[in-house]
Amino acid sequence: MQLIKDHKFYAINFDSKNRFVEVVWKRSILILNIEEYKKVCLQAYEVFFDLMPQYLLQNTLQVVYPVTEELQNWLTENITKKIFIKIGLKKIAYLMPKDYLSRIGIELLIEKANLQSADIERKYFFDKNEAIKWLLSESQKNLKI
Repeated sequence: MQLIKDHKFYAINFDSKNRFVEVVWKRSILILNIEEYKKVCLQAYEVFFDLMPQYLLQNTLQVVYPVTEELQNWLTENITKKIFIKIGLKKIAYLMPKDYLSRIGIELLIEKANLQSADIERKYFFDKNEAIKWLLSESQKNLKI
């Protein structure tokens, strides 16, 4: 994994061989209001057009920004549809925070996203190695053929 971007609010790591990207969200995002958070999301995911990953690990172990219904809708329209689907993302694994309330927000986001864009597989995990194993399981099968 190569560190592509280290920002105040997130870090992006990329494995070009497996077309796998990890976005590590940092605790500092909690200081942002919703409009600032949206700008940071767009800025973070813009790099995907250069990387063209197929697999994404959303590492929210440190923190997750509070996901309201309005924010869920915005993320679906502006991130999932305009970036993830456009670049051909196949799978997203969510590394879940320990905080129960934060996990609920992510679970609801995954459910809604699955209904609106079922062409991207999504699953949540509590163990990073299990998440990566699941993400790359398809890519490993393709390499063996």
